[in-house]
Amino acid sequence: HHCQADAIVMVNPAKTRLPCCRLECGLRMYVAATCAQKLLGVWGLPERGANSALCLLDCRAIHTLGLRRPMDIVFLDAGGRELRRIDSLAPNRCAWSARASCVIELPPTYCSRHPDYFRRIGQGLLKLVPAYRSRCRTR
Repeated sequence: HHCQADAIVMVNPAKTRLPCCRLECGLRMYVAATCAQKLLGVWGLPERGANSALCLLDCRAIHTLGLRRPMDIVFLDAGGRELRRIDSLAPNRCAWSARASCVIELPPTYCSRHPDYFRRIGQGLLKLVPAYRSRCRTR
């Protein structure tokens, strides 16, 4: 199932509310699963701060077009294993991982400031994405 946008689409905000959980570490993780939610990306977050993360399900590629600041990016496979990490991806760039199942977008320098970042995002996935409960492996 791929999400494609060939034209400008008007998105109904009521259909784009993102599931969210606040983790013990203070990270607030949102999950974008539908095409409309993924289309909005970080612009769809009710708050974008130093402790907000976005998980894009069924996603292999992201962009930072139109953003004013960099983002940390973590690509995960279907088993929850890290495939690729990009620290502070600059605005107006693209990144991908062909084997990725989901992508986590984090504030700039989050991964380097929190050596346990992988455990943190794993906790969020386990709480928010039922499919990961049976297959996600955290370090």
